[in-house]
Order: sequence, then structure tokens, then C-alpha cells
Amino acid sequence: MTILLKTKHLIIREFTLDDVENLSLLLSNKEVMRFSVAGPLSLEQTKEFLQKRILDHYSQFGFGLWALIHVENQCFIGCAGLLFQSIDGENVIELGYRLDPNYWGKGLATEAALAISHYAFDQLHMDQLISIIDPNNQRSLSVASRLKMHYWKQTVFHGTPVQIYP
Repeated sequence: MTILLKTKHLIIREFTLDDVENLSLLLSNKEVMRFSVAGPLSLEQTKEFLQKRILDHYSQFGFGLWALIHVENQCFIGCAGLLFQSIDGENVIELGYRLDPNYWGKGLATEAALAISHYAFDQLHMDQLISIIDPNNQRSLSVASRLKMHYWKQTVFHGTPVQIYP
């Protein structure tokens, strides 16, 4: 497995097929997926997501969602990374993140998002990142604020009203 970044509290590394069970526990959690346009995923849906939206994304673009490993206990605690999305017909790169609720409120989503955004701008030479946020998701709105992202517009993404923050 390829380690991409290390922060004070996190190892950010590429996913492998061996991560499917941990990823499924995360993506099947109703609390974690409360604001997801897809909702909670089954194990089969997670396997497909891991292959098509993560591993194939690495092959096609050289980046994607990465596994978050807590440095202290070496446990998988979530995912964060960069995904191509289409917003109102425009291709953009989303900075996204999902964490196990046991790790919410500790600044880890912000820590991961900051490290990944620096990597995106400094190493991948990207011009802009956006976050797609349900207007009721106060935790993600707070992360976007700490990243100095600002409200751009309201739109509909996969049938769900969302706000876009560059």
C-alpha cells in the first residue's frame, strides 16, 4: 500500500481491496451517511464503490479517495480525498471526507482536508477544489469554514439540494 501523506494524527494512504470490510463498516453507518446523496451502502455496493470510484479513479487520474489511519492506534477511521464530479455541467474536483463518528469533533476531518488540499495545490498543481455540502450538515460546513472555503452557490446534485464551497 502506498502512503501518500502523514500528519500529526493521521496516515493518509491509498486504499487496497483488503480495506473493503473497514470501508463497508464506515459507508453502511447511517450516521456517517446521513448527508450522502447515496445513503448507507451495503457490502456489495461498497465493493463496487471501492473498485469503480476509488481504485479505478487512482488508475485513471492518479488521485482519489484515500484511507485515513489514526497514528496512535493504527485503526482505519475514515476516508478523504479528491474526486472528479460534474456540477451543473462543469467538471470540478471535490475535496470530500467521511469519518467514523467515534473520531468526530477532534479536528481530524480538518487535519486530513488541509493536508490533502495542500497536496492538491502544491503537488498536483490543481487550481481549485470544491466541497459539496448538504446545507444541514453543520460539521462539514464547519470544516469548510476552517479551510477558508466560502459559499459559492446552491444547486442540485444527484437529486439532492446542496451547497458548493470553493
